[in-house]
Amino acid sequence: MNTAVPANATPVRPICVLIYGINEEAPVHAYTRGDHWNGWECPFFTMEQAEVFAAQWRAESEGHTATFDAATDSWTFSEPDGGPEGADVFDGFDVMGPHGPLHVYAIGAWGWTWNRAEGGAS
Repeated sequence: MNTAVPANATPVRPICVLIYGINEEAPVHAYTRGDHWNGWECPFFTMEQAEVFAAQWRAESEGHTATFDAATDSWTFSEPDGGPEGADVFDGFDVMGPHGPLHVYAIGAWGWTWNRAEGGAS
């Protein structure tokens, strides 16, 4: 898998995000290029940030799962009832961060209802 950052990549910047019903009491730090999907934020998470959100996701319901597969460098998130389309898989890739390349996962970007938290950036 090629995860190299293209020379003309748009740098990401810090953001705090939440999904109502999951982590509105504890928004998670992430990164953004400023992309939106149907008005919702499209965040990117480092491994550490993904681990924080994965714990929040699992705590939401007994059946929510979030697992990382090191062999495929991907996170898999699923809901108790399987959701409308089953599990969501998010592969890792590189982006240009504020201080150099970052390896991130676009968990729920372009598909989940991510909101910018009050205060916006981290």
